[in-house]
Amino acid sequence: MHSAFLSCLLILFVLGGDCPPKDNTGSAKAIRILFSPETKNDRFEHDLGRLTTSYWIDANGDGVEDLCSKTTNIDLSTTLSCHTNYYGKFSKLFDIGSSSYDQLLLVKPQFTDVTGDGIPDYCGLDFHVSGVNGYYSVRCVSIIENKKGEYSTGGIIEGSLSRGFEPSKFDLYWGDINGDKRSDYCSVENVGLGYQLACQISSGTGFVPKSTAKLNFTSETAKITFPSFADIDGDTDKDFTWIEEANGRIRILFMKNEGGKFGSQVASDPIGAGLKADDPSTVRWWTDWNGDGKSDFCYASDSNTIQCLSSTGNGFASAVKSESMELGVGTSRGWIDANNDGKTDFCRRVMSGGSGYYYICTLSQGSSFGGVNEPGSYKSDLYTDPEMLLGESMVQNEKWIQPTGETGYPMHCAVQGLLDKAVCQLVRKEGSPLVDQDECPLDEELSREKRSSGYKNSGAVAAACAALWYRTAMHMDVGVYKLAKKYKRKDVYVTVVDHKVFIMDGSLKKFKRDYNENTPVAEINSFFSSNPVHLTHGSQVASVIYDYEFGQAPGTKIGIREKIMNTATHSHADTWRKIYDDILNDQDPIVVVTGSIRRTPDSNFDDRIDAIGVQNKSLIVSAAGNSNPEGKSMNDHCISFEMPACYFPNDPVRKNRDPVIRVAALSQYDPNRPEYGIIELFFSSNFGSDRVDIAAPGERIDVRGPFFRTPYDDGNPSPDEWHNHVSSGTSFATPIVAAVLATMKSCQPKATAQQLKQGLLDNADVVEGLKTQVINGRVLNAQRAIQAFCIREEL
Repeated sequence: MHSAFLSCLLILFVLGGDCPPKDNTGSAKAIRILFSPETKNDRFEHDLGRLTTSYWIDANGDGVEDLCSKTTNIDLSTTLSCHTNYYGKFSKLFDIGSSSYDQLLLVKPQFTDVTGDGIPDYCGLDFHVSGVNGYYSVRCVSIIENKKGEYSTGGIIEGSLSRGFEPSKFDLYWGDINGDKRSDYCSVENVGLGYQLACQISSGTGFVPKSTAKLNFTSETAKITFPSFADIDGDTDKDFTWIEEANGRIRILFMKNEGGKFGSQVASDPIGAGLKADDPSTVRWWTDWNGDGKSDFCYASDSNTIQCLSSTGNGFASAVKSESMELGVGTSRGWIDANNDGKTDFCRRVMSGGSGYYYICTLSQGSSFGGVNEPGSYKSDLYTDPEMLLGESMVQNEKWIQPTGETGYPMHCAVQGLLDKAVCQLVRKEGSPLVDQDECPLDEELSREKRSSGYKNSGAVAAACAALWYRTAMHMDVGVYKLAKKYKRKDVYVTVVDHKVFIMDGSLKKFKRDYNENTPVAEINSFFSSNPVHLTHGSQVASVIYDYEFGQAPGTKIGIREKIMNTATHSHADTWRKIYDDILNDQDPIVVVTGSIRRTPDSNFDDRIDAIGVQNKSLIVSAAGNSNPEGKSMNDHCISFEMPACYFPNDPVRKNRDPVIRVAALSQYDPNRPEYGIIELFFSSNFGSDRVDIAAPGERIDVRGPFFRTPYDDGNPSPDEWHNHVSSGTSFATPIVAAVLATMKSCQPKATAQQLKQGLLDNADVVEGLKTQVINGRVLNAQRAIQAFCIREEL
């Protein structure tokens, strides 16, 4: 078996056979390539008077190309927007409007990241007039994101070009030349005795001339086409390539990128008949079709065959030609690694008369092409989407997308030009569900489509499985709740302390204790009328735990302790003393507290919290709190506020029995794709390197909350409706931690509070960048914590 096929053996799949053989004869055990149903998206814009130009670029750093666009509106204002691509479904990342012509009216524009912040900026050619002459320069409009996740245009970044640059004759080529994650640009210009490549490197705030190199072998009269950046020698640097036609001979040429400078040049032997340098109908690609890490040159030499010349690093091998095949719609042709064997395969969309179309991928065997039938080529079912049958000119931006991260499907996407809709087609290899569910507990309810992402190595699979909890806010089909559903053994209830808590499913209410029984109804109504958020907050917090759709421990029963902070009737401190006493007496196993009160001389509850610790039956999971415009240290926050998270025992004995777990909120992040930002706290989360125990997801958490058609009063205590929302902050990170503890406790009902706490903290991930904000940089690792308690006999 070829080493490239070792990916077939990854723990993500247990496959029923061998990888595809090198020959084209096939076998009954070959891995089949399947095409999932099309994913159709609504229109991105609803104003048909807009003129939109779209671009494919990875806008959020997850390794999958997203759809960005510049739109010119009827009033001649412009809008820059990007929609992120998640398994062929698109959601808006940003939509930035501007009426500034000088910023957005650029020639040959591109979305490309010149600042290195992971957000695509908008760049192009800007025309200037000097006297009777005109000239072009490079102009970029940076796009920035603030801590609240809001996007806007930032500063202008400018670069120069030679005064003779003419966009009708020459192009601008964008790419990260020096490996600093910032996009640089190069241009090819005729300098009289030939051509030269001139490049400028982005500093993040400007461009600096870096490299100018003469294109050797190329005369003034030569035809230069298909200039590109490609990694010809496999060193990960972007080399510069072009096709030259001179004196009736066609060759591939490239200059090696040597540490950000272009040096030695290589020319191929003349290419055989079938390639015309300046023929736009000749489709050409740089792609690693033999899986050796170097970019190879492939082209469609006629109407029914393709050829590939493999790079040797210092030249090119002889061309390998395919069998006669259907090449499909010209704009639909492209290359992806359809079967996850490390080699790219030739894929396209083929029309079937005028009534339908299907997708075909012909597999690369490394030194030859697969045949036209299985297992050499795989064909989808026939599709009849009318939006894709309007003709080649009406389907824009067809793209075969190959994820560069460790996870994700290859896919084909296209934008239907007239209706501005995106249609995507996912490609996967056929595989079986996991046999060893303990290795990566994605339960049996997940479809094979959702599980068959093309992981490149087993370490990536382990990272993905070990980090599911991070992805709660990213609408993934896996999460903490999958672990809970798999491992839950015995019923455990979680107590939620808040102003008011409603449970959508009444059968999940364990008990309710109202600490406002002596408060007049008028005062209660006044409290909720002036603070309507307090009527729904506790219900949303509870839903993160119990809800069958959004909850992280579905079906968990909820105990309710309701409190209203109304000093006209009784003090805040009196209410909290009663709550702590009842937690102690009732031995509530897990208690969620997400509120705080103003600190007063009588609001010290240290002895009561310590008594709960002595008993060792209850854990209080307390939010670290939020501060605006940004989070505060707990030392500062607790000067003015009192809450369980502010209990900091200094005495070693009390410290060892401390029953409180203090939770900070993480911003949205996918750890299996580290290029997607960095692991950091949500902007408003409080912090403390010696005071916050752990961080958990806290941005855009799915919740369910009550809705009241009429103002709340004592005669109408039940919600009229339930609505779904997304909420952020430590209030919604805290119940995720509580849900993990509930699952751990369900597996080991005899476990003490301290055993649960240590099991949670000892199995946390350690993130170096959070050590200044969270004790030891701890981040919730749900899988390790739950499995530590659940993959063993009951204590």
